Amino acid sequence: MGDAQRGYARVVQSEVYRAGVGGTKPAVPVDNTALEQAARKAVSAEAFAYLAGGAGGEATMAANRAAFSRWQVWPRVLRDVAERDLSIELLGKRRATPFILSPIGVAELAHAGADVAVGRAASELDVPYVLSNQGSRPMEEVAAAMGEGSRWFQLYWSASDELNASFLRRAEAAGCEAIVV
Repeated sequence: MGDAQRGYARVVQSEVYRAGVGGTKPAVPVDNTALEQAARKAVSAEAFAYLAGGAGGEATMAANRAAFSRWQVWPRVLRDVAERDLSIELLGKRRATPFILSPIGVAELAHAGADVAVGRAASELDVPYVLSNQGSRPMEEVAAAMGEGSRWFQLYWSASDELNASFLRRAEAAGCEAIVV
């Protein structure tokens, strides 16, 4: 059976498994603590503080981590998983997965390609990406890199109605399907 028939996730899973059997650890850790440690080593101290930090006392971050830790993977062996469907219906469109990539400000602190690289990856994986007026690259540049990929727009509300209207016109022209406020 070829890779296309097995599906992207199954191919990746098989590659990770085969590498692990051979003693090779994944380049990107799967444990969140190890992933955070690797990120700390990969960027400057200032970049890490900005990217890994949260607002206020970081109570929302703690709550999100606690909620995520309650999820578990339950292997279902000896079952027919030849046809899996992770798609969902959201805002009147069929989406490949239940995921949406949200933006982070100053993404170039983590990667030189910044929002353009994230948008391109999101488009290749058929995951909607939320562009932002606080992005590192203009939304038009990101949208061009995404091709037909699904995109939304996050508006940081300004006191200037004229500025808000300008951002919304640009988002519409860039093909954004929804506004996130």
